[in-house]
Amino acid sequence: MRRAGIVVGVVLMIGAISQVSALAGPAGTTNLTIPTNWMMGPERSGCSFDIQVAGLDQVSIQTTYDKTGAPVKVVEHIDYTGTQTANGTTLKVSEHAVATGDLVAGTETWTGQQLKISLPKGGNVSLDVGKVVTDDHGNVLVQHGWHPAPTDTTQYCAAFGS
Repeated sequence: MRRAGIVVGVVLMIGAISQVSALAGPAGTTNLTIPTNWMMGPERSGCSFDIQVAGLDQVSIQTTYDKTGAPVKVVEHIDYTGTQTANGTTLKVSEHAVATGDLVAGTETWTGQQLKISLPKGGNVSLDVGKVVTDDHGNVLVQHGWHPAPTDTTQYCAAFGS
């Protein structure tokens, strides 16, 4: 869910400023700190209740350009820490991953801990870690590591005491 949105959004943003960046020379780096605070509804979570999401994204984005100044690769280093709260229970959430968009090949590669959801007193509710490569249509080309099915929300919803 979150994967495609982040890289696509950043690619669009980078594309919009690529002409200015091209004038500046070689690869450029942008560092962002993005606070999050929103309500996740049942249609997105798969649970029968709303979940309050709060946290902080620390993102470093490096864009590489070809000789003509066109962006050819976007690398994002993502560190997110936060919480998800519902029914009086707060879960810890973290992400420590690298997302690489190859704008020439049309692929997106994620490596690292893409999502970890932990119980308040320890133990994992969900852990998505390893490597995933997708094409520009979202089709999985390569997958290594542990990537639980995003449609199985039973354990996740139960962690909130539902």
